[in-house]
Parts: sequence; structure tokens; C-alpha cells
Amino acid sequence: MAKKKKNLSKTGGVIVIILFIGSTLAIGLRSLSDDSPEIIEGKEKIEFEGYTFYYDPIENSYSIFAKIEDNRIEYITDVKDATTRFAFRGDPRNISSINLDEDVVDIILNSNKIYLAYNPNEENLSKIAIAGIEIVRLTGNVFRIPSVEAYTEDADPVDPNVPLKTCEDATELTPIIFLEITDTTEIISEGNCIYVRGKNADELIEASDKLGMNLVGVKI
Repeated sequence: MAKKKKNLSKTGGVIVIILFIGSTLAIGLRSLSDDSPEIIEGKEKIEFEGYTFYYDPIENSYSIFAKIEDNRIEYITDVKDATTRFAFRGDPRNISSINLDEDVVDIILNSNKIYLAYNPNEENLSKIAIAGIEIVRLTGNVFRIPSVEAYTEDADPVDPNVPLKTCEDATELTPIIFLEITDTTEIISEGNCIYVRGKNADELIEASDKLGMNLVGVKI
């Protein structure tokens, strides 16, 4: 039985690493061509807190369109002028109530490197990986901040290729984003450590989406 448990743990770790490596393939970050209006044809239009989202039932995602120039992200209502589509799994109307500390976005965007840490021995590792991807696809692909996967404790079996990081290792230029399942769903900061928390794995993904939206300027 112990051997079987170790094999399962190792398999879970491999899945997580693959998902992190494949973050550029994740739903939600696409450059658009001149025919971008066709992408939203037939989609449900949702107006919420001054932003326009489009719901895609196939991807089960909520998209917002942006124009990016000189690394500035500008949100627009005329989709024909958009250059990029950001899609999120969380319904903006549901995640708006999740608490997010005001300084979290600045901590991330002013950093030189980020460690995204989680407990590799948690259940639902695949969903924790999705929560991480929702953040990394933006910090790494949009803002070009090196974003490195880390464990908060040794995996079983130990993986020497993944660094061990806790909030005690966080610095001003290298903050830690700690993904964890706990009794609250929130995004809070303590010093240079950012806790992204969910009551369960699904709410952890919603919290990651809340953080992601605010990173790109969708302040809901």
C-alpha cells in the first residue's frame, strides 16, 4: 500500500509540473487577428462593474478584450480594436466578493522574480496547478516576470528539481505567492508573501482568477 501511495504522489507531481510547463497553452491569453469580432459571435454579453465580458459555453470561460501597446493594457468596448483576449474560468459576478488586499498587485508587478509555492502533498493537485496557471500565464507571459514553481515541503518521493520555499523566504524583489486550501477564500499579503486561499480547490481557482483580473487592470 505504501508503495502505491508513493507512485500516486509521484504521478500527481508529474501532472502538476506538466501543467506549469504548459501554461502558455492554458485557456485565456490569445493574440487576435483582424477578424477578432467573429470570436465573440453568438456569445453571451455580460456587463459588470464597467467591464464587458463574453461567456463561452464551450470553454466555460469569461473573456474580456484588451488593447496592449508599449506593455500597457487598455480595456476597450470596441472589440474590433482589441489585440488580446483574456479569458478566465471564474464568473466575475461570483468572484467580485473575494477579498483582495490593495497592495497585492503592486507587490507582484514591482518584483524581479516570483516563486509560486504550494504543498505537493495536498489533494486535488491538478486543480491547484490550474490555479497556479491562472496566475503564471499573466506574470510570466504578459508581464515577463520569471515565475518559478516551488514546494512548501518535500514531495513524496522527493523531487530535487523543485525548490523548497515558504513565506520566510519572501523578499521585496522576490515575493512568494502561496496557494493553499484553508477555511477562507481570499488574497491577502503579509510582508512580501501573498496568500491565495480557497475553501476548496474550486474556490482556489476563483481566487486566482480574481488576482489575475486585477493584475491586468480589471478591478472587480
